[in-house]
Amino acid sequence: MEFTYKVSEAEFLSAWKLRERSFSSRLFRGVFLFVGFWVVVLVGLILLWGVVQYTGASPMQHPSDHPAGISRFLGAMALNLGPFFVAFGILAFVAIRLGPQSSRRSYRNDPQMQGEFTVDLTPDSISIQNSVGTSSRSGWSLYKYWREGKDLLLLGLHSGELFVLSLAGLSEPQRDELRSILGAALPRK
Repeated sequence: MEFTYKVSEAEFLSAWKLRERSFSSRLFRGVFLFVGFWVVVLVGLILLWGVVQYTGASPMQHPSDHPAGISRFLGAMALNLGPFFVAFGILAFVAIRLGPQSSRRSYRNDPQMQGEFTVDLTPDSISIQNSVGTSSRSGWSLYKYWREGKDLLLLGLHSGELFVLSLAGLSEPQRDELRSILGAALPRK
């Protein structure tokens, strides 16, 4: 099966999000569980230390002084830990906003991505030619998996790189033929 296409900036960004969604969700889940566990442990230990310090500091204190001591401790803890939470929030916001910007910049700076691709897929191999002058032919063993998004396909290489196939100009029978070739050659993720 042979077809020609061009990858737009919007399709490139969609491919990047499709890749990041699966990778990030696994990575985020693991990091979130690890960090969350230790944050809960540390906050629990700090609270326990504060309660023990303020409730057991002086046996001569009147019991009515205890709630004020605990609230004073919690206020001091919020004042001391607040900047860390604000900084973490700013870093998370920047990471979420800069990801798509770096993807757009990558697309704009790569003349190969802006060229026209001609792809020939067979059950044994894939041939890729670009109007910029690059061409390659390889077996399916170079690729690890394929993933489908809206009007695009991603071919994941073992090196971690991705190759984007735009499906915008293909009819549904052509897409089915493409899926059957890829399904026979690679696992779908």
